[in-house]
Amino acid sequence: MDDVLADYLFTCPPPLPVPDPDEVRALASRIVRHASTSPGSLPVFPGLATKIIDVLERPEVEINQLVRLIHQDVAVSTKILEVANSAVYGGSTSIQTLRGAVVHLGMREVAGIAVAMAGRALFELESRAQFEAYAPLWSRLYHDALTTAFTAGWLAQRLRLPESDRALVGGMLHGIGKPIALRSLSTLLVAGKVARPSDGVVEYMLEVARAECAALAVKRWHLPAHLVSIAADQGGDTRERSAVGLVAALVGLRWGSAVAPIFVAEARREIAKLALDAPLLRVLTQQVGEYAERVEAILPSR
Repeated sequence: MDDVLADYLFTCPPPLPVPDPDEVRALASRIVRHASTSPGSLPVFPGLATKIIDVLERPEVEINQLVRLIHQDVAVSTKILEVANSAVYGGSTSIQTLRGAVVHLGMREVAGIAVAMAGRALFELESRAQFEAYAPLWSRLYHDALTTAFTAGWLAQRLRLPESDRALVGGMLHGIGKPIALRSLSTLLVAGKVARPSDGVVEYMLEVARAECAALAVKRWHLPAHLVSIAADQGGDTRERSAVGLVAALVGLRWGSAVAPIFVAEARREIAKLALDAPLLRVLTQQVGEYAERVEAILPSR
């Protein structure tokens, strides 16, 4: 198992040096305080995403319900048709209707793409100056969220977890505290209230502040308990949560960030919980790369 992980790490960029932990903790504390006390620091959860999640929580999901919901958003509907007709998804025949796209892609995949598209608002800022302060990082966080979502959905299906769509949506929300933390950092930086930290400090701060910032948001978003558990690290361990955590760690390692030691430790922990064998882990590491390319092709993040 360690050999498979070592092979995967060999394909990833070398990590940045681990920054001063005191500097990271001080910045994380300030960011969480800003997020919890400043009006407008917490984004509103997209209404369409909320409705789709509600539908997915029902015992039986009807195709008509999903189609009616997605039809409410022209941009999302258009993107799903584009995806259904793309070479990435084997679009050999022209698909003209949203219902046809659902039949071709499957309800789980369509719902995930719809939540991902609607959820992009969580990774954007109204202030151009604040966005430009960390533009590449904003794009990367969104790209990672989508890659984690689709790969976690694949892994949940492979492990035959009861509701794989939960892992897909959970993957989208696993790191949602990071854009919330980056929103506060960008605000403080543009206002001249903090000096610009090094890239390593920012990476590490986002990981340290992730769960607390997510916990602040999910209180307002009224998400189902299993999604709160994944987004804010609250609640007990489940195989669904372990699947998402493992995929998120593997996706994070692709960038060679300063947080690499944390990701490696988390990956090893979740591999053991899921009792993955070496062949499946090797396929999973390949899927991470394939889904990252797929996300770039069908949902470009920059």
